[in-house]
Amino acid sequence: MIDFSNENVIVVSDTHFRHKRLCENEENPFERTRHYKYVTEMDEDIIEKWNSFIKNDDIVIFMGDFLLGCPAKEIVETFYSYYNKLNHGKQMYWIVGNHDHIIRKKIGFEKLNMCWNMMFTKENKLYVLQHNGFDEVNNIIPQCDYSNVVFVHGHTHNTEKISTFQYKGMELVQNNVCWDAWYSPVNVNELVNCL
Repeated sequence: MIDFSNENVIVVSDTHFRHKRLCENEENPFERTRHYKYVTEMDEDIIEKWNSFIKNDDIVIFMGDFLLGCPAKEIVETFYSYYNKLNHGKQMYWIVGNHDHIIRKKIGFEKLNMCWNMMFTKENKLYVLQHNGFDEVNNIIPQCDYSNVVFVHGHTHNTEKISTFQYKGMELVQNNVCWDAWYSPVNVNELVNCL
């Protein structure tokens, strides 16, 4: 397990670059959209906020769903057109999201430092990270005292930053770092541990 006690750790999830249906004035938008009118506005805002938030000495953990709405034959070129505009900090990890499988296959696990889930310690807290909410998938939950555990997920496109989930008769807290909840990357020091 990695110890990030002396590191500044930033998490960000579900940028969904190029995903037009998340924007109000694009064709066929979802019933619940982000507060952007057009996808170009969304993409530019995400890049600007990412780069103003993430510094060169940060550890960055991207928690899935980078890009959507791109033909498979163009995915590598389109991916790098966005990825190369972002500050990756001194080290970047990538938790695979449900829309990242073509990126994973065409670019690769090793090249992007990808994993399915992640655990690390920082200042006497255990952080458990996965793309889906723990109310959907909870097969990586460690057996321990949960008072100093911080559960972190993306995937849930709502504005709730914190919710609870049931696990073995307990109600545990989970942090949603999806772009729709924060509209920025998130320092893990801002997240809530279980009570």
